[in-house]
Amino acid sequence: MQYICLILVNPASLHCYLAIKDMSETKKCIKCQTINSTKFRSLKGEKWKEIENNDLAKITWSEGVLLCNVCYMRFIENPLKKGYKRVKNMDE
Repeated sequence: MQYICLILVNPASLHCYLAIKDMSETKKCIKCQTINSTKFRSLKGEKWKEIENNDLAKITWSEGVLLCNVCYMRFIENPLKKGYKRVKNMDE
């Protein structure tokens, strides 16, 4: 297990506090590597099938990986909403 130690200082009283956080609980985006997002999305189940069917999956992704909300919207949700653009046939 990996742990991170944080020393927190209360400026009002100048007391120091030691906080130990288990790093195995920390979520990390597989695309941008951020751990600071407020929302992470797991690519699994029906969403993973939809991603594979639309060829949106990257080589390093597998079912169940986590993306931060920004990467999820950029690489999954927005392309799914746009779909493939159709070219109009101008020959009449």
